[in-house]
Amino acid sequence: MNNLKWFELALIYFIATIAFGQALQVPEKMTFAGMSLTIDEKAREEIQKQVDFLTRSEKYFNIKVQRARAYFPIIEKIFAEERLPDDFKYLVIQESSLIADAVSPSQAVGFWQFKDFTAKEMGLRIDHKVDERMNIVNSSYAAAQYLKKCNYYFNNWIYALQSYNEGSGAVLRKLSGEPSGAKETEITTDTYWYVKTFLAHKIAFQNVVNEISDSPVALIEVENKSISEIANEVRVEENKLLELNKWLKTTHVPNDKKYAFLIPEGATQFVTNDAIAENRKEESALLRENKLAEKIEDQKLETYSQIEINGLPAIRALDGDSYSDLAEKGRISLSNFLKFNEINISYPIQVGCIYFFKKKKKRGTHKVYTIKKDDDLWVLSQQFGMQLKFLLKYNRLQNNSDVPEGTILLLRSMIHK
Repeated sequence: MNNLKWFELALIYFIATIAFGQALQVPEKMTFAGMSLTIDEKAREEIQKQVDFLTRSEKYFNIKVQRARAYFPIIEKIFAEERLPDDFKYLVIQESSLIADAVSPSQAVGFWQFKDFTAKEMGLRIDHKVDERMNIVNSSYAAAQYLKKCNYYFNNWIYALQSYNEGSGAVLRKLSGEPSGAKETEITTDTYWYVKTFLAHKIAFQNVVNEISDSPVALIEVENKSISEIANEVRVEENKLLELNKWLKTTHVPNDKKYAFLIPEGATQFVTNDAIAENRKEESALLRENKLAEKIEDQKLETYSQIEINGLPAIRALDGDSYSDLAEKGRISLSNFLKFNEINISYPIQVGCIYFFKKKKKRGTHKVYTIKKDDDLWVLSQQFGMQLKFLLKYNRLQNNSDVPEGTILLLRSMIHK
């Protein structure tokens, strides 16, 4: 180990020792995600107990600091790209202590402790070859997107933080009145325990990890390569690569896409983080080109009464139209037309109703809708461009039955972790 590395290691332990030499005190005021928090006396006592617990063992505290040194630079870049407040990086310590293969009693897995159904909803791959919940890059992108979705309902990062533990729906039901974009809030003994635990982690670790800028690991992107091939290229032992990349359950990286792969810093010079960034730019450009091509293709459709709902090409049925006529106007097969609109050929066509030429989405154009007299759920699913099965699922309805007038329907998932 060279002198610089020895100095960096010594610096980490020196900073951590200072943290233990000076007892951390929970302040009356602190900031979080751009919000000003005022913490009352009882809440400070509760948070102080947790801070003391987190810092009482110098050995285990330093272990977490070392992990933060490895992963925070990666997480910070992702959160900056996703425009998520940087403070949320402390949540990964609370969730998993930055242990890649951590498993909770409720079977939540990985750095950000996603259950399998939520992870898949956020686009993470989980199968016998890969579990992206254990991939620091993919799971951090998913966590950022999940938290932003939670905040969509509240415009309040404290509520978004609480939602990460108990789900947006549960938080929404607890609130009196409409959530606001408040920039100030009071933390009391009644504040949800998960929020106070997070503040304890932020207080315990922020002064130490903020002194750390360089990571002992680097990222490359790998597709369709064996561990032995990668090991030869970067000149690192296979077992060390597998230890850093527990998301990979086999000895071969799949060929479905490029995966973020951790290697020890300095192990290779042929792939850099700048190259990864350039690759992301190329992928974004390709995605934009594909979307443009799809838009041009959509414009080739017959116009007639064609409209756009929820970003999807649709048509409003006219008197005398048949399903075959509508499918032909959209230049799609009759079978696809029926499938996209969740109907069968025997279902009577409804004049004035909206029909789609592409598969409807999982979420509607609005957050909620208040049921009016004689409303039909299938017609509403067409009106908002969302699949009927998800409309039923979000509202815990068994079928397209009558729903009382005045009932508030959710048109978007209240996301449960």
